[in-house]
Amino acid sequence: MIVVGAGIVGACVAYQLAHDGAAVTLLDRGPAPGAGVTGSSFAWIGDGIGGHWPGGAADLRPHILADYRRLAADVPAIPIRWCGSLSWPPASLPDERRDDRPDAPPNDRPDAPPNEQPDQRPNEQPDQRQDESDPGYHWVGAREIAALEPNLRDVPARAMHSPTDGTVDAAGMSAALVEAAERRGTRVHLETTATATTARTVTTDRGRLEADVVVLATGAALTEMSPAVLIRASAPPGLVRTIVSAPDFEVREGRPGELLFAAEAGQDPEAVVARFRAAWAGAEQVRVLSWAVGSRPMPPRGPIIGYAADGTYTAVMHSAVCLAPTAARLIAQELLTGNPAPELADCRHPHD
Repeated sequence: MIVVGAGIVGACVAYQLAHDGAAVTLLDRGPAPGAGVTGSSFAWIGDGIGGHWPGGAADLRPHILADYRRLAADVPAIPIRWCGSLSWPPASLPDERRDDRPDAPPNDRPDAPPNEQPDQRPNEQPDQRQDESDPGYHWVGAREIAALEPNLRDVPARAMHSPTDGTVDAAGMSAALVEAAERRGTRVHLETTATATTARTVTTDRGRLEADVVVLATGAALTEMSPAVLIRASAPPGLVRTIVSAPDFEVREGRPGELLFAAEAGQDPEAVVARFRAAWAGAEQVRVLSWAVGSRPMPPRGPIIGYAADGTYTAVMHSAVCLAPTAARLIAQELLTGNPAPELADCRHPHD
C-alpha cells in the first residue's frame, strides 16, 4: 500500500497499516514528517465541549481519547501531555456559542468552548452536551480555576474544565510514528513529490510506484483551507499549566519556557501576547519569538474518508490532530479486511 502525505493523518495511517501487517510505502514532498500544515497546529486533543463536529466526525469523536492513549502506549516517543483545559466565553455573546462554525478559528479542534454566562439563570440550559453528567468535562468555580491556573489575574466566576484534554507536538508525533513504521518495514521517501495518482499507481518526480491501494492523506490539496495564526513566545516555565481558551487569547505551554498561542488570521501577534501579559501574573517578560499563518484542511461537511471515484482512497479531516488516530485504526481495518467500518459510514461523501 502507498500512503501519500506524512502529516499527522498520513503518519497515523502508515503506522497503523504497518502495525497491522501491511507492506507500506510512505511519500511526502517535505524534508521531514509533519513539515507542512501539521507543523503549524495548536494541537489540542479532546473529545470536545459541545461545538462543531460535522458529518462523520461525530461518530469518531467518542473514540478519540482511547485511541490516543492506545497509540501513545504503542509508541512511547509520541510527545503528548495530558494537562486538561479551561474554557470560558466572552460575556458579550450571551446567546451564541463562540466559534461554532466550520471555519472556526483556530484551536485545531472542531469543537468550541461553552458560552453559558457565569450568572446564567437556573432555568436556562447550556448546550445539550455541556452538563455535569458527562464525565469528560464539568463546570468549575473561581476557587478551582485559581488552583488550576494560579497566575491568572482576573479569575472568571466559572469555566468549563476538561481534565482529560491534552496537547501534542504534532510534527514530533508524525516523526515518531514514521520512525516506528519504518521499524516495521515501511519504506519512507521524503522530498518526493507525487505528480499523478491512480487507484494503483503513484507517479513521482523520482519515478513510478505501484501498489494494491493508494491512500491520499494530502488534505491541503483535496479540500478547502482555513487560515490561522500560531504564535510562539518565550515565557517562564510553568506559567500556564492547562490549555486555556479565553475570550482574548488561546494559549498553552508548548515546552518549558515556550508558550503557543492560537489566533484568527489577521490578528496582530504582538497584540495577542500583550493581552495575555495583562491577564497573567508573572508574564511581564513574555515576548513573541515567531509566528506563522497556517492553512488547515477543513472539509465543510466533515471528514472525507473512503474510496474516491478514481479508485484512490482519501483520508482528509478536521480536526486532524484529534481524529487521526481513530480514523487510521478504522482505515487500516477496512483496507486490510475488505469490510467497511460502520463508524466511517458518514464520511463517504465526494470532495467538496
